[in-house]
Amino acid sequence: MLAERLCPCSEFLENGQNHLFIAREHAGKGMGKLCFDRLEADARQMGMENIIAEISLETA
Repeated sequence: MLAERLCPCSEFLENGQNHLFIAREHAGKGMGKLCFDRLEADARQMGMENIIAEISLETA
């Protein structure tokens, strides 16, 4: 697997971290949940056991 050759520590393959910014006009419409649900599904499919995700409104 390519990721195993690139990553010096195999335990990092089971963990993921992500930060998403949602445009203010989409606040309160479920966009953050939709993004997180997709992120979680993709992470599970890749075999990740832990996710650190922060979803915020864009600041600019």
